[in-house]
Amino acid sequence: MMPCPAKINNPPSLQLSNEKRGNDVRQSTVARFPDFPSCSTGTRQHWCKMLALLNVSAHLIWISAGELITKLVAKRSNQKLQAYVYFLSLLTVAGWLCMANPYWNQ
Repeated sequence: MMPCPAKINNPPSLQLSNEKRGNDVRQSTVARFPDFPSCSTGTRQHWCKMLALLNVSAHLIWISAGELITKLVAKRSNQKLQAYVYFLSLLTVAGWLCMANPYWNQ
């Protein structure tokens, strides 16, 4: 399949619109998608399928990475190491603030 040409008649944009229902005014966002006049229906379907596959795979990667992080944090030895790293970072910031204090450098 041939990809769509780079020339787009109507560039994509977001528009804010106000809806008035009685005394209630609501703002809504409307997405305008570009027109690809020379794209065939098959090409559009191909791009939609590829974007859906990318979306699903990104979600699966986030889920598996979150599960891995949860497993690492739950181990007792890792919690101890995490506590030491946290203590050292607090100590480093405290020392840095003491050295940067203008009253102590006079």
